[in-house]
Amino acid sequence: MHVLPVLMQGMGSSMKPAQKVACLTSLPALASRAPGPVGRLLVELVPLVSGLIWDPKKDVKAAAVAALEAICFCSGNADIAIFVPQLSHAIQNPEAIPETVEALAGCVFVQEVEAAALAITCPVLLRGLGGKTDVKRKCCVIIENMCKLVNDPREAAPLVKLRPVLELQTEGISDPEARSVAERACKELVKAAGASLRRGAILPGSLVLRARVGDGAPPLLSNVTSIGSSSIGSLR
Repeated sequence: MHVLPVLMQGMGSSMKPAQKVACLTSLPALASRAPGPVGRLLVELVPLVSGLIWDPKKDVKAAAVAALEAICFCSGNADIAIFVPQLSHAIQNPEAIPETVEALAGCVFVQEVEAAALAITCPVLLRGLGGKTDVKRKCCVIIENMCKLVNDPREAAPLVKLRPVLELQTEGISDPEARSVAERACKELVKAAGASLRRGAILPGSLVLRARVGDGAPPLLSNVTSIGSSSIGSLR
């Protein structure tokens, strides 16, 4: 049983609130017991789960908040792990973006940066690039530093969404020093993403998801909360 694709399908906008809640409440257990498979799908999971934070149903929102922080711990990046509570909080509360960006700007990144780590930082950076000049500058510093540690262009797929906004900063920021930082970040992004900027990068996890949730996908579980440990174990 391919649990994660089924859960993601169950969180779709056309699903009933009870189905969304059941799928969301299953994610923390999966994140704890099978962080690897969850991490490989963070590029798809983070936007999906964070979008449900704004659901009008309170129980859906509460389940999404708990699920978001749980899955963000699956990035596999030790440099980012300490910031997960802040990142999760900032995704939920845009007013916390400047403080979170400042904290990230002080991080010394040493571990190879992969798509999972970018999936949880890019939403915050994207919003930060729309903030005040100081916040924009710090976002550019973070992007530059993270891009230098991307070894596989396919892993840079989440960065592609940042490029148009980042390029605007190379011309739109009035402060010359901050503008030069934006230019450096843009160059590093292009270098890191490589061919991903010329054609849509498809991550290994994305291939699996499309194959399993597309045509011929198994029907949704009638009761997702009944997923047993054997199903979770199959993800390893």
